[in-house]
Amino acid sequence: MSFRSLDLVGPYTHEINDPNPDEDYQEWIVPVVWERTVDRESALREAGLFANQNSACRLRDEHTLNRVTEFFGVANRDRFAQTADSQ
Repeated sequence: MSFRSLDLVGPYTHEINDPNPDEDYQEWIVPVVWERTVDRESALREAGLFANQNSACRLRDEHTLNRVTEFFGVANRDRFAQTADSQ
């Protein structure tokens, strides 16, 4: 089912005290293309990996980048090409 075909009217509002007029308070949908996946039991779980509760953020932590690219078998050249393309 296409995300755009869903009825996305939410009943909630965000009350912001003293809103900044230059701030964008909208919510955004970020498309993701999963090139490699693993089941939950095989997930990479390791102390010290960067984690963020946001749905999207730029991953810059070198330890986490190295471990994730190794875990998923992504060559460094692929990782850096992807980073360069997205800037």
